[in-house]
Amino acid sequence: MKTIWLQVFVCFFLFLSAEKTFSQEDARDLIKINDLRTYYLKDAGITDIVFSVASDQVLNIINQSQIFGKIEWIKFRYYWSKTLDKKAVEIEGLPAGFLEQKNSYKSQMIGKLDLVLGQTLMDRLDGYKLILQKEGKGESKIVALDSSGLKHVSEYHVYFTAKDILRRIEAYSPSGHEILLFNYNNFPWSKGKYVLTRLEYQNRVGEDLSESVYDLMYGLEGSWGVLQSLSLKQTETRMILDPSGEKKAMETHVETKFIFHEYLVNKQAGREYFINKKR
Repeated sequence: MKTIWLQVFVCFFLFLSAEKTFSQEDARDLIKINDLRTYYLKDAGITDIVFSVASDQVLNIINQSQIFGKIEWIKFRYYWSKTLDKKAVEIEGLPAGFLEQKNSYKSQMIGKLDLVLGQTLMDRLDGYKLILQKEGKGESKIVALDSSGLKHVSEYHVYFTAKDILRRIEAYSPSGHEILLFNYNNFPWSKGKYVLTRLEYQNRVGEDLSESVYDLMYGLEGSWGVLQSLSLKQTETRMILDPSGEKKAMETHVETKFIFHEYLVNKQAGREYFINKKR
């Protein structure tokens, strides 16, 4: 009889374990742990930053377009003020006018600011319904759903290591499926926090595939670790029809290096820029 009751108890315990659910607050707690353990420059005491980004490859591409004639140099100057909650990018080295082309370059380059400051996972998933699931080997997964139907990404699947560190994001939208893979290292200046050193990105739309690998290198600006260079490798795979009507894959490869320099950290240069812009 004792054996039977023991079996019943074990089965009941396993049933309860299998049915355990996690609240949205549990998912938010996991995200907070990840964000606390990850190095974000904007959360490291930075309230104001200005810096420049230059790239020989971007300069060559612009010169090949022949829109501006021969350009000797170009750089993108970034401005951010936490107190004013504003960010901007300006282009230096191009002739006056050409506002449409300049605005197009700005929109393509503004994302580099997030690489410097960092984007917390909490910010990325803001406004989504969160469902926490436990995986094997102590790993976790959060499913983030857009219940409003208004966001560009309708669903995220976010995967964490057993140490509660982000390792993979899958994003689903009507236009395709994106995958991001994260790799981290520790540095003396990061004070035990994980610093993003490689980001791998895949975007599949139908049969076409875009792949990018970002390798990030850091240096010191005062006591802060800041991005010094970004090496970007991009591969585009497109399915095309050859003359016989057969499908074949056509690949293109592009490598670009960006140099981040001329930092002004907490000098109120960003705030001054935005105040002068109003005048």
